This record gives sequence, C-alpha cells and structure tokens, in this order.
Amino acid sequence: MGSAKAYADERGLDPAQWSLYHGDDKAVRDLAAALGVRYRRDDKGGFDHSAAITLLDGEGEIVLQKADAKFDIDKFVTKIEGLTKK
Repeated sequence: MGSAKAYADERGLDPAQWSLYHGDDKAVRDLAAALGVRYRRDDKGGFDHSAAITLLDGEGEIVLQKADAKFDIDKFVTKIEGLTKK
C-alpha cells in the first residue's frame, strides 16, 4: 500500500484542498460499509468506487449524504453552519 502523499503527488492533488486517509483492508471495508460506498479493484491495481459525499457530525453520525457527484452545495453549507453553532 502506497502512502497518501504519494497518491496525491501522482494525481496532482493540492494538499491544501484534499485530505487523504488510508488504512488496512478491514478498516477500509468497515468505513465503506458504514458510508454505503461500493468499490472494486480495477485492472491497474487501484479501485473504482461509487461517488458519495457524506457529512458527519462530531460524533461520527451521518448528517447528510448524497450518493452521486451532483449535490446542492447550499444544503451542505446550511447543515455545516448548523453543526458549527452547536
């Protein structure tokens, strides 16, 4: 398993805009299951996965989730603002 930094460097991801995490196979399976993300290994050694944007509260509970790449940014901003006022 490569590092998150190497992955970001290979793909030109700006660390100021992206936070990448990795873990062992079980941790990744558990997180994917908890968030409802489906994935499979591709023929290049990477993974294809479903798109999901998930907002968690401070307790790790799902507050809002959109299961594709199209979402209402204003709805997410409103939820985030609500969470930060608690």
